[in-house]
Amino acid sequence: MASRINYEWVIEEIDQHGDIVDCDFSDTLAGFGPINHVDGVNYHLGLVRNVSNKEHDDLEHRAWAYVDHVDGTMILPDQFRDGGGAVAANVPKRFRAELSKLN
Repeated sequence: MASRINYEWVIEEIDQHGDIVDCDFSDTLAGFGPINHVDGVNYHLGLVRNVSNKEHDDLEHRAWAYVDHVDGTMILPDQFRDGGGAVAANVPKRFRAELSKLN
């Protein structure tokens, strides 16, 4: 069966124990609007790759690429990783270009 791939940006709110307590998704980084940081709350920005069955739209596979901060610059990794940490796919260049506009 054929698969469909879609991508979405995610901002995850992380509590003091390292648990995700809230997520916000958007097709574009601009869709988030201004991100207001709250003292004591950490956020992770990432790109999610969803692979779905075209016929039934069932999610078959999901993988993440979390933004790293290097010397004050936000950088997407080269590859997505699944929940087990295995490499799932390469991150398309267009998303690096979108992120670079925020640097």
